[in-house]
Amino acid sequence: MILASSSILILSLDTLLFPSFQNNLEELEALIDKWRGVCQEALTTLHEKMPEPRPDLGYLIKNFNLDAELLKYNEEEEDFDT
Repeated sequence: MILASSSILILSLDTLLFPSFQNNLEELEALIDKWRGVCQEALTTLHEKMPEPRPDLGYLIKNFNLDAELLKYNEEEEDFDT
C-alpha cells in the first residue's frame, strides 16, 4: 500500500516537474552560451592588451587551465568557433 502510494506520488511529481525541468535546461543552456561569449571576449581583450611578443591565445587558455573545447577554441585556426 505504501509502495503504491509512493509510486503514484513520484509519477505525479515527475509530471509536474518535467516542464519546469525543460525550462531550466533551456535557461541553463542560454547561460552557458552567455558565459562562453563573455569568457571568449575577456580572453581576446586580455590577449590584445598583452605586450609584444604575445603568446598565442591557445597558450593563454592552457595557462589558465581552461577547457578549450568548452570555450569552442579551435587550435588549428587559433580562433574561437562561433
